[in-house]
Amino acid sequence: MSLWKRAYLHTIRKKGKTVLMFLILLIISTMILTCLSIRSATEQAALNIRKSLMGSFTVNATHLDDFLEESTVNNILKIPGVSKYNLRSYYNAEYRNVNGEKLNIKINDTMLPSKGFEHVGKIIAATDSREDSYFKESGFKLQEGRHLNKNDKQAVLISHDFAKRNNLKLGDSILLGDNDLHKEEKVKIIGIFKPTQLQKNSETSSAEQLYENIGFIDHQTYSQFHFDDDRMHYQYGDFYVNDPAELDSIITKVKDISGVLWEKCNFTKNDADYQNAKLQLESLQNLVTFLVIALIIISIMMLVFILLLWIRNRVQEMGMMMAMGIYKKSIFSQFLVEMLMIAVFAFGLSYGTSSLLTQSVGDILFDQNTAEQVKTNNLTTGTSKNIKKEKGNALELIDVKVSLQDLGLLYIIGMGMITVSITFASYPIMHLKPKQILVKLS
Repeated sequence: MSLWKRAYLHTIRKKGKTVLMFLILLIISTMILTCLSIRSATEQAALNIRKSLMGSFTVNATHLDDFLEESTVNNILKIPGVSKYNLRSYYNAEYRNVNGEKLNIKINDTMLPSKGFEHVGKIIAATDSREDSYFKESGFKLQEGRHLNKNDKQAVLISHDFAKRNNLKLGDSILLGDNDLHKEEKVKIIGIFKPTQLQKNSETSSAEQLYENIGFIDHQTYSQFHFDDDRMHYQYGDFYVNDPAELDSIITKVKDISGVLWEKCNFTKNDADYQNAKLQLESLQNLVTFLVIALIIISIMMLVFILLLWIRNRVQEMGMMMAMGIYKKSIFSQFLVEMLMIAVFAFGLSYGTSSLLTQSVGDILFDQNTAEQVKTNNLTTGTSKNIKKEKGNALELIDVKVSLQDLGLLYIIGMGMITVSITFASYPIMHLKPKQILVKLS
């Protein structure tokens, strides 16, 4: 009789033992498959985050004589992975009408302007005003007109308060003057914005920095105003990358561009959202990996203990098979086949039972993991920011599902567990010689 037939007959004959082992393997496989599915989901979420959260870096070139020039910017944009950019420059200018008369700015009762700055506002030169931090982070909203772009010349955006205060509207022109350089530039109003958030005291040190006194102009006008040439000059460059994980390597490539004294420039990475989400996911992955390893070890120990008791009850059967000339290897293989017959069905059914649990268990693990991070953050920094409310929260991107790939991995892990368990459980009997087994029977 072949070992396959012996294994089959023993399995269907010992119905109680078979059902019990089936339930044990079903519980074990469900827990392991659930953890494997959660880990796979976090890996996929990490990829989704890398696609959805664009990292960026800022080049501060204010210490260079000519700042960043157009040729340097073009070389940076040629680096693979750099997608879009915004270039910025800052200075103060006196607002005047086309007749040269000084225009009124907002005066803060607690912050009077210095002498000579009663009509001065902060001017921001931008290649794309919609990408400026004031519009993306400080709540500036365009009310009328349009944003600045890199093709604009002699154009300006002003605040609603400044326009109302000086009876200005879209299409009007004003003068931006510099008393030190004895220059002025005529610019046309193409857009009017309105701040929607209260300005923090830390954001102002003088009246010209009040939100209502800020103006945005194009870089061509700025470069002509300060350098008197046709070349473009930029104090700061914000460059966005498709994959925030490649931010360091891209910055290294930027520093390899020749002709620029990069040691005089400061580089700042802007990937806090990505790093926060990455930290959450890596922590969750480590937790799930630990749970998988712990489950495997505990399952093997439990299976060894159960199989050890069952195999001891089959010593007589083993002795009879050896007396019939059946080798130990064949007997061991029969035990293995018996378990695998049960495991095949238990592992297959775990696909359904695990599918019912994965999303709920994943949410619980993530909530616990996030809570621990918040607690640690509070103890180390004294802050109490709720990670779940941050942009790019990994929880929003995790969709836990059981995949056939995870099921296949479960079968591999399960087969290995069963083989190891049977090896350890049968060793006390298998290492004995047939005569020793018969002595035990007597």
